[in-house]
Amino acid sequence: MKGNDAQFLDSEADIQKLARADCNALVAFYGLEKKDPSRVSSITLNKQSMVLTTGEKEILQATVKPDTATNKKVTWSSSNTEVAIVSEKGEVTAKKAGKATITAKTEDRGKTATCEVTVQETNITLSKKETNLLVGKKAQIDYAITPETVSNKTVTWKSSDETIATISKEGIITALKEGTTNITAILESENKQATIKVNVHKLEDGQKMELDTIKEDNDKLSKIGEKVTVSEFKKKIKVSDKLEVIAKDSKNNVLKEDSYITTNTQIQIQTKEKKEIVQEYDCLIYGDVNCDGKISALDFTLIENHIMDIQKITNSNAKLTANVNGDSKISALDFTLIENHIMDIQKIPLK
Repeated sequence: MKGNDAQFLDSEADIQKLARADCNALVAFYGLEKKDPSRVSSITLNKQSMVLTTGEKEILQATVKPDTATNKKVTWSSSNTEVAIVSEKGEVTAKKAGKATITAKTEDRGKTATCEVTVQETNITLSKKETNLLVGKKAQIDYAITPETVSNKTVTWKSSDETIATISKEGIITALKEGTTNITAILESENKQATIKVNVHKLEDGQKMELDTIKEDNDKLSKIGEKVTVSEFKKKIKVSDKLEVIAKDSKNNVLKEDSYITTNTQIQIQTKEKKEIVQEYDCLIYGDVNCDGKISALDFTLIENHIMDIQKITNSNAKLTANVNGDSKISALDFTLIENHIMDIQKIPLK
């Protein structure tokens, strides 16, 4: 159309010619091609993301479509080879902490698919950086290895001075004589290590400490019971006038006399004059998983969530107290025992 004058095509052939020209322009503009069953149309990976630990390996599987494609060859690459590398067969190896994108690309038509890889550094941490023990006392060193997917969790121990304190292969310290030594935990698979400073003390003349009805197992105190106040608890530890008993929460705050002793409460025996800590304990109240000094519905909910992998119990002392039946694992039986305790069907015995 030009102005008011119409322009016409002379024949059907001209119309078809114009249509073909328009179609070719659209094909070129959008990069369209005629479908060919022998050519690659797409590639996908079995995972779009993965989390690995340093040294861990995992194979990615690529699916090339259509099944009738003649050339299904795929090349692999990593956006950050310092973090993760990938072999020609799609095997990803985690090198160091960080993120990398693994790309699979088809030789035919250059179709791509990616997987985001997060590499976590393996580490070992101890529950304390320093502890105090009396000569002859023992302490169990609690440690955590992260992430939990680490396959080889073998830990070896060493003491910088075995005349002061020794350490067993199970991580139990035995205090031998006054002095200070460093205990080191070594994660063999990654050569990672963590150290705790151990101060060993000897009671002086006139200093005395005895546990009454409380059970002592290494540096853990149990057989306490729920809803026991600090003032009530202190009556269960007999100390001479030169010593005093201090109860602290997990943040190292001194607890008031009417506060409950809970799972994770720290008990320190110290000298009155110099305020020198000579012995430390952690409290365990079986069934008190949330560490509030009471056994309630919240505790069996935490166990239920742990069993169902909704939310794991990570605190080492809470894990111990969640194992109510004492079979070294957290199970539905522990859940039931707590439920029975709350409903007054059968009380959890002190242990």
